[in-house]
Amino acid sequence: FGEYPTWFSATTYDSALVAIDAMRNAGISGQPEDLAKDRELIRDYLDSIDTAEEAIEGITGNIYFTGNNNFVQPMAMGLFQNGNFISAPLQVAALEGHETDEDLEQGMENNAIITIGDKCFYLTQIVYVGIDINEFNNVDIDGEHTFLVDFYLWFRYNGDLDLSNIMFDNAVEPISLDDPMISKEIGETSYRLFRLRHTFTDSFNLNKYPFDKQNLSIHLRHNSVERKNLIFVVDTLGLGDVTTRRTILESLERAHAFDAVNDWKPTNGFFYADSVHDYTTRGNPAQFGEKSDIEYSRFNAAIEVERDVIRFTAKTMLPVLCIIVLAYLGLFLPNREFETITSIMTGTVLSVVFFHVDLSGRLNVGYTVALDYAFYAIYALLATELFISIVAWHKSTKEGTEKVVSVLFWTMRFLYPIVLVGGVFLMILIYDIGA
Repeated sequence: FGEYPTWFSATTYDSALVAIDAMRNAGISGQPEDLAKDRELIRDYLDSIDTAEEAIEGITGNIYFTGNNNFVQPMAMGLFQNGNFISAPLQVAALEGHETDEDLEQGMENNAIITIGDKCFYLTQIVYVGIDINEFNNVDIDGEHTFLVDFYLWFRYNGDLDLSNIMFDNAVEPISLDDPMISKEIGETSYRLFRLRHTFTDSFNLNKYPFDKQNLSIHLRHNSVERKNLIFVVDTLGLGDVTTRRTILESLERAHAFDAVNDWKPTNGFFYADSVHDYTTRGNPAQFGEKSDIEYSRFNAAIEVERDVIRFTAKTMLPVLCIIVLAYLGLFLPNREFETITSIMTGTVLSVVFFHVDLSGRLNVGYTVALDYAFYAIYALLATELFISIVAWHKSTKEGTEKVVSVLFWTMRFLYPIVLVGGVFLMILIYDIGA
């Protein structure tokens, strides 16, 4: 709807998620006469979700209820800085319930677990992350699915953080963060700045090729510290208001980030944090036979780009269009030279097939894209024209069929441009070209 959702949207979504889960699994009949019974079944099902292991995974975290039917969530703390409300650099979160005595002892030794009164809590480090993009280059979405990015990356945090264990999920080669450009301590806050120039990859969706939009993304996370002890957040103080499309696009324009990219232009940008899950026991005997969800916090930068369709058409499809136009002009040859027309049509089909195979060979995908359907329509049109010309030639060998042959030729002359123009408009409607 053109607006970023608020916390109220997220909690409302989670409420609906829990209600739907209950309706699916409580064994209700859904019949009007069983309304009271169904309500009781739903209530009892919700009451049974009383441990972290049975929790429903929502946007705001794992949802389950205590013995008093309360929904308990970790308290998130924030602070005001420079007029902005941001996450506090340290947070506390309740234990998950499956920790062993050894886990607790080791966590206390590493300062990952603290005690408040007679209860234990995870100590969660908040790391503010920001990215300034200097340049995109070598954008090869169609073939190798790679792109090169030159960018500044910085971290602000309190306490200790092993930056050498931060990994980039979609980097072609491992990236080391051992040598920062700037490393300084400002009070209790540590600041590290890096300049990186590396190649990244992604599984781009080319179903709408060449009318597609893609995200050039950078994903980073810590390799060993789980989300309960480390959360990456967007550095809104350093980046400004990244919730607006204009802010990121203006930053890219000031840096001339796309000057070296000819076939793509930026249309939007997103900086956001999310989580990745690893469902494994990691060999921990305390978790054998149980669902083990190891969750890592992740920071993401994604620049949405749109293919330059006009440039693509002029550079790639212009020869095909010229061949198709020449085939159409063959229908106006004097004296209806059927052999010449048939030869032109056959040559046109072979030429179009050649271009189709060549373009498909550039795409490293195994599915049908939008351009394939355009070629299929061209094949059907040329095959129809070739068939009609053969019928016309056959009719011309008989006396008294001049009028029929003339009608067939005029049919071909009208059908050709109508199908081509109609196909172009249909593609524009289906793929929202220019929207």
